[in-house]
Amino acid sequence: MLSPGQELPEFRLEVGIRNNPSRTLETVSASSFSGRWRLYLFLDRSPEMVWAVELAYFVSLRPQFEHRNLKVLGVMMDGAFVQHYLRECREKAIDRPLPMLTDSEGALARAVGVQTSQRASFLVDPSNKVRYACGYDAAVPRNAFEILRILDTLNPPVSPAVFPDKEIEAFGSKPS
Repeated sequence: MLSPGQELPEFRLEVGIRNNPSRTLETVSASSFSGRWRLYLFLDRSPEMVWAVELAYFVSLRPQFEHRNLKVLGVMMDGAFVQHYLRECREKAIDRPLPMLTDSEGALARAVGVQTSQRASFLVDPSNKVRYACGYDAAVPRNAFEILRILDTLNPPVSPAVFPDKEIEAFGSKPS
């Protein structure tokens, strides 16, 4: 698995487009997101459906991610699953679901060292360097707030008031 400091390999993958009825897929590459922080969430089709809970949390925190210039992207090696995800988002009226990259042949997964049944996250900086990488057990959901904490450590926000006071108090200190 790629480690912090290594460069994310170039890729060309299809991404599901939710709000374009005439087209459901568009091709993107790593350079499509240059100049932005990116979080790649590699998902599996685990029976526990942990990914559904994870994605809901990441969607709910979209304003926090956008404030930090972070693009969150799901990566799935099953194109049929991506279409299912987009269909569910339409049915549940999720206005802006996470973009879901289709890695049907597993080329990106192999390039970053992720097995087809493995869940992993890669936080990539604007210069395309991996700054954080983590693999997860199938039953353990990712913590979106932890990703925000890591990003804020690597790239401090412009405004210090990024978390509500009650969340800061949970860490034992509150800014004055």
